[in-house]
Amino acid sequence: MNSRTTLLALVLSLVLTAAALGQTDLQQLADAPWQLVFFPAGDDGTVESINHSIAEGYMPVGIEYTLGESLAVLLAKDGSATPGRWAIAEYTDWNTLEDDITASIQDGFVPMDISR
Repeated sequence: MNSRTTLLALVLSLVLTAAALGQTDLQQLADAPWQLVFFPAGDDGTVESINHSIAEGYMPVGIEYTLGESLAVLLAKDGSATPGRWAIAEYTDWNTLEDDITASIQDGFVPMDISR
């Protein structure tokens, strides 16, 4: 692999929250426990769409990136934790990958998935 190989890592800084003791909203009960959403590469609406899903109670837990084509994000309903902040980071240099991911962890992010 060369230094131009693109890696994306979904990193999250989790802020643990108390799970709800009761569920009264019937709409929430009908929601799917997971979603797999696809975005064209470079789609400007990706972040906004994922933020909306997070607000709806979904947690980004996985990604798959096809260089120049699309980004797929797996979202799971999880009431036990919500991200305080999140990012999709692009790493382009294999020689600095370990240092770059370590720096993200030290900045409070928790790597959740990686795709190349």
